[in-house]
This record gives sequence, C-alpha cells and structure tokens, in this order.
Amino acid sequence: MPLRRRIAAAGLVPLAAVTGAGCHRAPAAAPAPVVLQENHCWWAVFRTTLPPDSVAVHFVRAFEQLGLRGGTWTDRGDTTWAHAAPTKLAGWHGGTFNARVVAYRVGDSTHFRHFVAIAPPANGWPAAYDSVAADGRRFAINPAAAPIAFCGALGRAAQVHGTAPRDPDGEEKLDLWTRTAPED
Repeated sequence: MPLRRRIAAAGLVPLAAVTGAGCHRAPAAAPAPVVLQENHCWWAVFRTTLPPDSVAVHFVRAFEQLGLRGGTWTDRGDTTWAHAAPTKLAGWHGGTFNARVVAYRVGDSTHFRHFVAIAPPANGWPAAYDSVAADGRRFAINPAAAPIAFCGALGRAAQVHGTAPRDPDGEEKLDLWTRTAPED
C-alpha cells in the first residue's frame, strides 16, 4: 500500500471512532422524582370524639374516594398515622397528590391534623381562569392553589366532623405532626 493511502487510512480510524461514538445513544436518564410540597390543611389542630383508629380509617376511605392509591394506616400507643401514595390525578389538573393524617388521643377526644403534598403536572399548572360565583361576581381560579381545595375535599370525604379552636394554642407546633409512622 502506498504511503499516501496508509496516512489517509490512519486518519480515518480516529475519525470513525469519533463519529461512531456520536451514533450511540446515551442511556436514557431515569425521570427525576416528583418533588411534592407538603402543606398542613388548617392552621390549627382539629378535635373529634372519634377514636384515633377511626379517624385513620375515615381518612383512608377518603383517600380512596378522591383517587389516591395505597392508603394505609398504623398505630403505636395513643397515636395513629394514615397516608396515601403519591398519585397523579387527572381530575385535579393532572397534578400528583398524596396525603397523610396524624391523630392522637387526648382525654375523651382525638386531636388530628391532615396534610397534603402536591406537585404540578409536567407542563405546569394551567393558567388561572375566570369563573362566576352564584351571586354573579367574577373571580379567578388558580389551580396552583389546589392545596386548599384538595384539603377541603379530603376533609369532607373523611367525615370525621372535627372542630378547631378559634385561636392558636401552640399544639399546632408539636413535632408530633412531622413524625412519620413507625415501621412495623
């Protein structure tokens, strides 16, 4: 082989390696986990006459009614936890939702708080849109404010008939509300 062809052939080897590397697809990256921002559903701690396990059962049923998957509950001592798995809900603008409740016995009542965590759909929340109230007033609905609406729907579906104090009493600051259920 003449020298000129050997030099040209030698130059093609690195070129082929570079261009060949470009043809291989990089492995698909795993989708980033959905980041859910948790919010308490009310500033105060609710009270009910139902026992903690009944509160948990009511909320697990409410989770299911609203379309959340994986609703379970557990208890340890006087405290009960219930939670649902993150679930994409088309009826709630395609956002991903999950929820939990913590309840514990205090004297002859149960004190509880429920929480929701929400992430917008991949393409974001739809823009705010106008609506009209029954009395004819116009107002804007912003789906990004969905925690309030979802909390209300969850509370109505749970039907535990809780009441809350008029003013803060400090109970809402207990670290009990941030603890997760114990592993059995």
